[in-house]
Amino acid sequence: MKKVLKFFITLMLCINSVNVFAQYIEKQIDLYHLSFENKNLTTILDSIILHEKKCNYYDCNLLFSFRIQKFEDNDILIVIQSNNSIDLLLCIDPYGFFYYKNHMFIVFGDSLQELFSICGQKVSFKYLEEDLDYILEQNTKQKYDKNKILELDFIIDDSFSQWSYRYLNGEFIFDGKSSFCN
Repeated sequence: MKKVLKFFITLMLCINSVNVFAQYIEKQIDLYHLSFENKNLTTILDSIILHEKKCNYYDCNLLFSFRIQKFEDNDILIVIQSNNSIDLLLCIDPYGFFYYKNHMFIVFGDSLQELFSICGQKVSFKYLEEDLDYILEQNTKQKYDKNKILELDFIIDDSFSQWSYRYLNGEFIFDGKSSFCN
């Protein structure tokens, strides 16, 4: 009887662990290895990393997103945000990455050739993306219908720090900071 019970418990744990991984799809993305051309960026990155080292979530594997957004009036907004999930950052359609002081920065949004240049071939990264079809089926008990409009609520983790800068004529102009640590 004990062997049957042990077998049954082991079987249930295996089934449950498969169910946990079923909600993710393994994907791969190729990103350009970038180097930054504007040396003023070094000062900004130094101050951001120094600030992050004081935060309770900091560790040497902390990542950063680096978003570039160009506007019609030639205004350029750059937002740098700390993050601890490479899976999340690789899901936002980045085009490149660079390392600075052993931290990886994932670059997405508009390309800005005066700020970054490609310094090597593309590098492949594997990541996990949430399987929205699976999540929808599990939560609504309905099959996914591509013709039906869905409203999905995503919770954004705002516990990490974020800095925004305007980029004008090769200069960075501080626009604001959001952080819960000192």
